[in-house]
Amino acid sequence: MKNLKRKLLIHLLIGWKKLMYEFLDRRYALALYKIAKEKEKTEEYLNELVNINENIEKCSEIQVILEHPKISTREKKELFLKIWKDKIEEDLMNFLLVLIEKKRIKFLKEKIEQYRIILLEDNNILEVKICSSIELSKEQENRLISVLQKKTGKKILIIKRIDKNLIGGCTLLYGDKFIDYSLCNRVEFLNKE
Repeated sequence: MKNLKRKLLIHLLIGWKKLMYEFLDRRYALALYKIAKEKEKTEEYLNELVNINENIEKCSEIQVILEHPKISTREKKELFLKIWKDKIEEDLMNFLLVLIEKKRIKFLKEKIEQYRIILLEDNNILEVKICSSIELSKEQENRLISVLQKKTGKKILIIKRIDKNLIGGCTLLYGDKFIDYSLCNRVEFLNKE
């Protein structure tokens, strides 16, 4: 019983910590998004951030410098200025420099994801992840989009994934909803009756 309580407490703390960091990532992303929206450059900023993050991930030297505790914050900022100063918007550069200052640059990818979510929300777009055993036909996809648009009142952005382990049907994930239309789920449902 003691171990169960301990495991539950650890699980709750991990969940709480993750939620706290998501909240923090969203605050950074929202601050940048507001600036980008004023300048009517929301998508441009997103694309720039994605490119910067890809460059950081490709270059192990940059990663080593950013994570090295003996390299000062000033030197890390100088590196970013040297690489991207005249290549990106000043607001983006300032955003990156703040992340370096606050030692949050290693979580840039999470901030980009939150920025993307804010962009979708602001444009009344709902991202729906569809996992199916085979590629959906265009007709099936359009029918699904139509039903979801009527149900949610939002524009639908579909992210498709094929899972050969899924015997038939599909699963949908959007917002906090998970809908299982898979064959396995239907068989399980019938077995329960």
